[in-house]
Amino acid sequence: MLKALKTIMDYTAPVVLGALFFFSAWAKFDAIEFFEIQLVDFNLSTWGLSKYMSRVLISWEFFLGSLLLLRIRLKGFTYKASVITVLGFTAFVMYQIFIESGKDCGCFGQYIVLTPEQTLWKNIVTLAVLGVGMWSCSVKSFIPESIHKIGLILIPLTVLVTVVILKPPIDIYGQHSVKVVELGKPFPQNFSDNSIAEEWYEGEKLLVFVSAGCKYCKQVVAKMNVLYNKPEDKSRVLVVFAKIPQESIDSFFEATGGAFNYTRIEKDEFLQTTKGRFPQMFYLSNGNVKENIGQMEFFDQQVHF
Repeated sequence: MLKALKTIMDYTAPVVLGALFFFSAWAKFDAIEFFEIQLVDFNLSTWGLSKYMSRVLISWEFFLGSLLLLRIRLKGFTYKASVITVLGFTAFVMYQIFIESGKDCGCFGQYIVLTPEQTLWKNIVTLAVLGVGMWSCSVKSFIPESIHKIGLILIPLTVLVTVVILKPPIDIYGQHSVKVVELGKPFPQNFSDNSIAEEWYEGEKLLVFVSAGCKYCKQVVAKMNVLYNKPEDKSRVLVVFAKIPQESIDSFFEATGGAFNYTRIEKDEFLQTTKGRFPQMFYLSNGNVKENIGQMEFFDQQVHF
């Protein structure tokens, strides 16, 4: 009976764990820009380094998932590396619980949102499955033992190259970063219903024109929530939508980590100002356009007041 149970767990545990690592890696990969922002938000990386750190972490999870599913060096390397990885994640989650305010760690990207407490329980269960896998593990593999060493080199290189090719660590959204106004000129003030109040033309302000359904807009506002986390900075930012339902605006801010001051303008005025390209950011100094910042510039530099 015990022998049969060990045999079942010997084949089941690597499949379950491999699928878990693969899903975790894919979820981060699919929304990698948000993962980059989370690394900075958690003080684990700088903006410049986050582009590379995110891809290395994602590749590492894909690598472990591949080794588990192919049963490569389960006893000698894979299970041990997996335990160390999960323990590292768990230490960070415990830090989040006891030191920092509880935020979603981004384990499953935008697909599944977990509190730090839920993530901790998920890691405990994962460690338990790893323990069962190590207890029941045999040396059987789906590929010849003679090429395991080659696999330990080729698999991570292949994964990393694939991740970098599919999601290059450079801004590939340059086409969204087109200047639509002339610098040094007054920003338009003739919006109907006084939808952009006069106070936004005084001092230094940042007007951010976004579409609620635009993923690049969400990435920019998510970064803004990290950069402008002080009340005095946040008060200088105005997010501008076209006239859309309140529910869409609420969902937009929920997805980007917090709300800013916002207003809605007529759709034709929105399109005329942005030339149909968004996000568009206008850095105003006493009503004059000091910078017209597109997404590319915003992600490559930190715009401070």
